[in-house]
Amino acid sequence: MQNYLHCNACDGKHRRYSTDRFILTARFCSRCGTRHAAKEGDLWAESSFLGYKLHFYACMEGEVFDVTEWAACQGIGSYHVEPDPHTVHLKLKTRQTHPSGFNSRSEEKDFENFMRAFFGQFPSEEERFQGTNKPRKRRRKKKH
Repeated sequence: MQNYLHCNACDGKHRRYSTDRFILTARFCSRCGTRHAAKEGDLWAESSFLGYKLHFYACMEGEVFDVTEWAACQGIGSYHVEPDPHTVHLKLKTRQTHPSGFNSRSEEKDFENFMRAFFGQFPSEEERFQGTNKPRKRRRKKKH
């Protein structure tokens, strides 16, 4: 019973499939061309086959599950759902049994930025938006 989701549309149950995705790099973002962290209750779509097929994923109980079958029955795919989003707009009510270890979304972002900088994979979020603007040094006035 643990690997099934109740469906409001058919009043049945649909299987959720465990994935090997790490929570801190679970969601692909087409805008940034990288992966972002997922948090408890996030539900998002990712495209495959040149954008013709959508897979739905959800972060529940500290893990990432493929919930495509459940989402299709719920009719979520028939609505305009942005695949590979930068920001998650769909949320599920879940019972969190395995806390992520982060107290806030800002802590997750800090850790994500640290990992990116550490591995040199991508610039941090702040660096992406600041561009090449570097802080200017203050010049001291000479005393006469």
